Amino acid sequence: MNISFAKFPISILIAITLLGAWLRVADLDRMTIAHIEMYTPGIDLPRGLSSPEPRLNLRDTFTGLFVDEEPNPPGYYFLMLGWTKIFGASIIALRLPSVLFGIASILLVYKIGALENNLWAGILAAGMVALNGQQILWSQFSKMYALGCALGLLSTWLLLMMARPGAWQRVYQILYIAITLAGLTSVVSFWFLLAAQIFWALRNTISKTDAMPGVLRLQLFITILATPLLSLAIFQSRRASYLDTNPLPDLAQFFQFAYLFEPDTLAEPPRALPFVFAILLLTLTLTLIGFSFSAKTKSPEPRDVSVPFLHWIVMGATALAACLVILRLAQFTQGIDAARTNLVLISSALPLLLFLADIILRRSWSAGVRAFGGIAKIDLWLNRIPNSASLFLALIPIALIVALTPVAALFAGRTVLLFAPYLFLAVSAGLVALIQKNKWTGLLIPFLFVAFLASALYYKTGAFEQPNDYKGLAEKWTPVLQSSDLIFVQRHWATTPIFYYVQAGQYQIIGDDYARARRDHPQARVWVFELEDLPLAPEIVQAVQPLTAQQTLAAQRTRAILYTR
Repeated sequence: MNISFAKFPISILIAITLLGAWLRVADLDRMTIAHIEMYTPGIDLPRGLSSPEPRLNLRDTFTGLFVDEEPNPPGYYFLMLGWTKIFGASIIALRLPSVLFGIASILLVYKIGALENNLWAGILAAGMVALNGQQILWSQFSKMYALGCALGLLSTWLLLMMARPGAWQRVYQILYIAITLAGLTSVVSFWFLLAAQIFWALRNTISKTDAMPGVLRLQLFITILATPLLSLAIFQSRRASYLDTNPLPDLAQFFQFAYLFEPDTLAEPPRALPFVFAILLLTLTLTLIGFSFSAKTKSPEPRDVSVPFLHWIVMGATALAACLVILRLAQFTQGIDAARTNLVLISSALPLLLFLADIILRRSWSAGVRAFGGIAKIDLWLNRIPNSASLFLALIPIALIVALTPVAALFAGRTVLLFAPYLFLAVSAGLVALIQKNKWTGLLIPFLFVAFLASALYYKTGAFEQPNDYKGLAEKWTPVLQSSDLIFVQRHWATTPIFYYVQAGQYQIIGDDYARARRDHPQARVWVFELEDLPLAPEIVQAVQPLTAQQTLAAQRTRAILYTR
């Protein structure tokens, strides 16, 4: 497997990238819009009827973070606000950024694999990202998860480049700060990735310098800068109904090649991989990770990263500015939720505490390392820990999420999506190491290719995140709608996607006081929009009781019923 770059068939990487791109672009506009996509700024929704409210400008987008039960940071939404202003809010325009970030992830994971292990490990990992069904799925939704995945990979590549000698170190440092901040601004789970990067930096620098390592100071600076985002996450925190307090099922799914065949509970009937095959995938993943511990990793140079621009004045000013931003945030949220606002107020001390930690660590680093090293023989046990950044980023964030689950349920396929590429990198490194021991194990590669391709098809034909076919219903409904018709819809997040196809500006959509609407338009036909899993509001039932159901239009788990005199 030791093949030089000159002999490496770059055409394989091109083919993998093109196949991954095609799988992400194919049928991009076929899928109905899902309720999770309705939070994207730029979609024209009827005020007072939709949940969330429309986000057509910067103010609405920012306010929505607090009043729409929004669990995500603002970065992706601000990006999409600008995007939809330029390209519009068609279904392809909404989803295209995620497609592009998904394709970028294929190339970035290859770069990391080639940099950290060898070219073959990089290309195997790139193939897994390209064909993994869940990676494809979230590259076709207008959500932030594909963006977070790409930013995480780019941040990690910059971190690895900083650990190597070269003339571009200052550029890498500035880009690392910017990209890592962008990731923290886009996905909450990016905090766990940063934590794993800090652990990896400690592993490589803690006993090799007499002063606090510059890369750790850089990461501490980023953390101070991003503390307002942490305070925002505290305010937004809630226990979502779809998140389980038992992490074991999701943990098992993650270690089956990162949700290769996640159970599709929304399909009719529900689908799941047979237990025997699930155990086979779990065993194979863990076995290959085990072999990755013995894989040869191109270790970073044991040298410090110089960051002279991070003197105490810069760190102190940054901490003070972050503290003021958090206090302003608490002031803004005061009338929304007093209990959570108090937690935000308490968190305003965090940037100053981190600044104090920076001062203490810089002054006592050498003495602390010597004392700790003398007691625990730090060099001995540090050298037993693999040097692979991919292993750190695949395992540590998951361990942290599992540990926090009893306090805050966080484990779900979408929230750990950005850690999947590192799992693929670790698995690929283990597979390369295994093949070097026994060439016949190379037969695992075609097996994995078939399994991953089957995963892509499995997700393509599933009902993940979109069990209700709003588009299919609208295609039957809009041709027979008349401008004088009344459309009764109850305000709910699950009914909101129908407004993407049946727009309020063209029809008379009623979301409350249905009886009065009937009295004001006694001759109008009445349509009632229903969802299979959402009980009809009693007010709607009473309003249409004197009428007769004349026609029913139906699509998957949705229907529109026409009532007339």
